Amino acid sequence: MNEHESSSVPWGIWATIGLSLVIVACFLLVQVLGAGLFTMIVQNNNPDLDFEEFSISLQTNGFLIASVTCATTATTVGLIALFASLRKRATLRGYLHLYPVSVKTLCTWIGVALVFAIAWDGLTYLLGRAIIPEFMLRAYVTAYFVPLLWLAIVIAAPLAEELFFRGFLFEGIRYTRLGATGAVVITSLLWALIHLQYGPYEISTVFILGLIFGVARLLTGSIYTSIAMHAFVNLVATVEVAVYIHYFR
Repeated sequence: MNEHESSSVPWGIWATIGLSLVIVACFLLVQVLGAGLFTMIVQNNNPDLDFEEFSISLQTNGFLIASVTCATTATTVGLIALFASLRKRATLRGYLHLYPVSVKTLCTWIGVALVFAIAWDGLTYLLGRAIIPEFMLRAYVTAYFVPLLWLAIVIAAPLAEELFFRGFLFEGIRYTRLGATGAVVITSLLWALIHLQYGPYEISTVFILGLIFGVARLLTGSIYTSIAMHAFVNLVATVEVAVYIHYFR
């Protein structure tokens, strides 16, 4: 057992599933409300707006994506903290594994993430595929306020997604018959499936990354490890987009 493991007992699997569905429902509600508010503002400023064309463009609108991501992060993190705190046989710190990790360990795992990113980009290039997905390019050029997009991608999304998948959901699955291996695989699969804005190849990349993040979270006993790795990978991807747009497009 890792030195950071605690005696905190998470919710059972059915309670975990039920509470997770509440979190997902609130996540989707905030997304819908955000998209609706954004649409109202744009329509008010552009009375002759082609609504059908505009609706399609919403899927890759960088400003909307960044704004909604920040809003859903606040909602998701808040609910996760609430539900974890309500568990009488656990502490918030122990439930989500909010344990410190050494700089050396953190750098080692970030190095693993970097090696994977370089290797996967190399494989992608050799396969003749675009290293940067079209979705990311469109989101970047329509971000309006680029710093907000960086904040959403590099900070907000990793924080919310890791606390949910490799934190709350991971613990609920881990103490079933599926065990730690099942928790790593299932959370990685579910995490990959929320990235439907990408194609099958990119989704497979997300799944493999999820496995790596899950193993890192398990071996270090700290959610901070996977958050840092996730943030780093997103940073690398965003830098690639920015460099491509500013210097090669």
